[in-house]
Amino acid sequence: MGLDFNFNIVKDNPRIALACTATIIVLFVGFTLLFSVVGGDGLLEVPPNNISSHVLDIANGKPAFAVNCTAYRWMKPESGDKNEDGMWVELAVTTTNGAGRIPLVHPGTNLSVGIYKLRFATKQYFEQQNQQTFYPYIEVIFEVDDIRKHYHVPITLSNFGYSTYKGQ
Repeated sequence: MGLDFNFNIVKDNPRIALACTATIIVLFVGFTLLFSVVGGDGLLEVPPNNISSHVLDIANGKPAFAVNCTAYRWMKPESGDKNEDGMWVELAVTTTNGAGRIPLVHPGTNLSVGIYKLRFATKQYFEQQNQQTFYPYIEVIFEVDDIRKHYHVPITLSNFGYSTYKGQ
């Protein structure tokens, strides 16, 4: 049993048709703005001490949507042997939202002091734009020295160059 709606009311009354159209537009714009601001991650609780990122496609003048980012942490062996090298341990794979943002690159993992790496799949992104790139991926390695802080890693990206810095 479904809801029956008499479309003739809308068809025969221009004011109702206009009101329905305006309501649909307002809802669409509202949800679009909401999801561009929170990036569809509105249900994700983001701790104040985290690592976030933002990727801007400066070649095309827009946020870089749907860039996969893999977060890693450098782990030393538990043996304590100083001659033994450590290894990168994958924490999570996340994707930039419509605003080019990743509010939390390590969901499910608490921030700890150490060396981290973010790997951005730029070739995959530019293939989606039907463009070539010189960099198949970008890796940014940085150190977290205070777990009470927020660390933001922005990327300005073009097909043949990129830049990064410690953001706020």
